[in-house]
Amino acid sequence: MAEQADNTLGIRQRMVVAPVARSSLITGRAVAAGLRAVAQVAIVLAVIAIARIPLRWSVLGIVGALVVSLIGAMLFSSISMVIASAMRSREQFMGLGQLITLPLFFASNALYPIALMPQWLRDVARLNPLTYLVELLRWLLLDIGPQTVPRAVAIVVVGTIIAITAASRLYPRRVM
Repeated sequence: MAEQADNTLGIRQRMVVAPVARSSLITGRAVAAGLRAVAQVAIVLAVIAIARIPLRWSVLGIVGALVVSLIGAMLFSSISMVIASAMRSREQFMGLGQLITLPLFFASNALYPIALMPQWLRDVARLNPLTYLVELLRWLLLDIGPQTVPRAVAIVVVGTIIAITAASRLYPRRVM
């Protein structure tokens, strides 16, 4: 979303003419999205603490949840930049964004365990990066989660690197 707003305001034009590598621009924008997510997660965790909702209140759990949120926001921000670079208008981007966002959410394990899903949806959920982010957060904060934490971490980190690389290559050289 920010991509199209930046284009409308002329910010993207200033960025693409700056003597900075495209990968630095994309990584900076992804980190900014990640830091916004970390602030939001910190606020939610504070509200959870005030409400005395039981979580696994450990340093690993809290710091890990913040790091996973940072990386997850970087991943989805980079995917958003890939989509935005292919769209000509804000309306197209918003429509396609909604078309992708809701199915990603419903085709993950955020609402239902994978074991309860039909086989075809299980296959889709296993390809969905949100599934692995949810698994990691459940493991960190609830001590429920993936059998293979390193696998989930690898999928999320590699997915983020691939998305940043793709966004860097697809980011427009000039803005009309």
